Amino acid sequence: MHFHPFSPALRLTEAGWLTEYAAADEFSMIVGDLNVSGLGDEDPADWNRVPSHLHSRHRKVLPDSSYGDADRDAMRALRSAGFADPPRHLGLVPPRTTGHWGGGTERWDRRSDYVLASPPLIPAIYDHRVVDTLTSRGLSDHLPTITVFHLLVPSLQGAAR
Repeated sequence: MHFHPFSPALRLTEAGWLTEYAAADEFSMIVGDLNVSGLGDEDPADWNRVPSHLHSRHRKVLPDSSYGDADRDAMRALRSAGFADPPRHLGLVPPRTTGHWGGGTERWDRRSDYVLASPPLIPAIYDHRVVDTLTSRGLSDHLPTITVFHLLVPSLQGAAR
């Protein structure tokens, strides 16, 4: 899954297409670059680290046309529908997945890549990590994100369709 990189409004529309898969009987995951800040993730300490012409892709537009905090509407829709965010579920501070790349224009360490789990999979969430090494940083502008599920959780036994 790759949500729209430039438009918070289009990301919210894309999230709306997926909320039905968070139903209590749906074994589903959303995996990919959602281009949105997570609920509870910190905004940059200094928005000047992001060039002003790129703020519209990351920030809420306020009624007076100024910018507010990072736009999280798409993530809010997915979480409200029932999808769980594994690092938050495990009580971890989610590690960055982007912002480290070379001389990029958006030198803001942030999370953009996710594994989200539907309600029946939540009890099986076991671990979450991001591979942040010199090698992985050199391969892409996104870091590999890994979520481990223990699918032998008693509530999942016999539940698969």
